[in-house]
Amino acid sequence: MQEATMVGYVDLLKGHSAFLDMLARLYYKPLSQEELDAIAQLSVDDLPEDARVADGFAEMLAYLHRGGSTLRQDVNVDYTSAFYGINSYEGQVAHPCESVFVGEEGLLMQAETRAVYRIYKAECIKKDPEIGVPDDHLSFELQFLSKMCERAAASLEAGDTAEAARNIAVQEAFLAEHIQAWFPAMQKVALHLLNTPFYKGLLKATEGYLELLAVDLADVESALDAPADASEEPAA
Repeated sequence: MQEATMVGYVDLLKGHSAFLDMLARLYYKPLSQEELDAIAQLSVDDLPEDARVADGFAEMLAYLHRGGSTLRQDVNVDYTSAFYGINSYEGQVAHPCESVFVGEEGLLMQAETRAVYRIYKAECIKKDPEIGVPDDHLSFELQFLSKMCERAAASLEAGDTAEAARNIAVQEAFLAEHIQAWFPAMQKVALHLLNTPFYKGLLKATEGYLELLAVDLADVESALDAPADASEEPAA
């Protein structure tokens, strides 16, 4: 891999790590006023280049910029009513947890929770045991990818392309099997429960972003798998 290309992929992975970390926080729990204010300061230059990401955040920002004395309360009521499972649509809640949408019984803390825990453990990544949110919560699954992107970038900077390639392969499988496999179902239910444009926009942005991330990870993997002399002419 040429040095310029490697630097580009390092920057790409670091950018994904930062954005994944932000998304994880947005899904974790209701937001403080300071956090809402920080989001309101975002611009298109702060976002990955994807139409749905841009459209989703445009909806979020337009709502935040509109202001109002009850804005934070309205956003947080929206979060708790949908993502804490207070309300339901056609008998389905929108807990952002894999087991709720993949498991046969639609319950928290099922086999899917244990499956992602084993993946976290294999990569020596764990959440604070005092946090009473399941390991298969979308926030933690996004944080896992954020940390893995950070590590993959560090491996590339250190010249360890083999570890970077292994890391990317783990990420691709995790994204496909443990986020994209259930996020659309959660999104569909949540959209029927949410009232404000803030979280509706976030869901749209996340949908587009996950597809963008899958493409970018595949590009990095292809570059790492390519022969070192692929760009050179074969010897006569």
